[in-house]
Amino acid sequence: MSLTTDIFVNIFAERRTQEIYKSKCVRPRFNDFLNFVYDIQDDNQHDFASMLHQAWKKDDATFGLIIRERIKHCFLEVAEIEADEEKEEYQRLNAISHRLSDLMRERTPSSVGDSR
Repeated sequence: MSLTTDIFVNIFAERRTQEIYKSKCVRPRFNDFLNFVYDIQDDNQHDFASMLHQAWKKDDATFGLIIRERIKHCFLEVAEIEADEEKEEYQRLNAISHRLSDLMRERTPSSVGDSR
C-alpha cells in the first residue's frame, strides 16, 4: 500500500475506534458487559478486587464512578481491537483489489494496435 493509503487507513482506524467506543458507552450491549466480566476474570481479578475494596469506603457516587470508569476502559480496549480488525480487513481487501487490477492490466492489451 502507498504511504497516502496507510495514513488514510490509520486515521480511519482511529476515528472508527472512537465511534465504536462512543457507541458502547451510550448503548452498551449485554455482550459488552460480558467482555468486561471476562476481562476481569482472565487478566487482573486481584487488581480489580483490590480497587473495589478501596473504593468501597467511598460514597456511592464515587464508587459508581470508579466502576463505570473501569468498564469504559474495557470498552475502549475492545473498540481498539474491533477497529484494528476492520483495518486489517480493509487492507486485505485492498491488496486483493490491487492484485485483480494488475491481473486485468496484464490480460488487456495496452493499445488497439497491439491486438492482432
